[in-house]
Amino acid sequence: MKHWFSDLYANVDAMRLDAFVAGLTPDVELKVGNNPPMKGREAAKGGIGYLFSTINGIKHNFVNVVEAKGITCLEAKVEYLRKDGKQVTIPVVTMLERQGDLVSSLRIYFDIAPVYA
Repeated sequence: MKHWFSDLYANVDAMRLDAFVAGLTPDVELKVGNNPPMKGREAAKGGIGYLFSTINGIKHNFVNVVEAKGITCLEAKVEYLRKDGKQVTIPVVTMLERQGDLVSSLRIYFDIAPVYA
């Protein structure tokens, strides 16, 4: 099923950083776990770009999608291909808000430690 966020995550899974960032508002706020929020496209590009530099691949498999009161909640099993060739799958929940066709807020909750263990 194609959702409004399908193209955004296709860009993430293909590790197309510029295309991903183009799907964000200029003043986007991206928060990953308990790290300080990244504000603006350039900060988001830097943070996600760093993640991409530490892995060889990523694939989101959506388990649940819930939309209510302007918020989209995504539950996924995300497969990471590590630099050593091993694959690790971890559960991830992301909360998204948008303005028009662009994402204005992403809040990503997961324990990424197994990817680097």
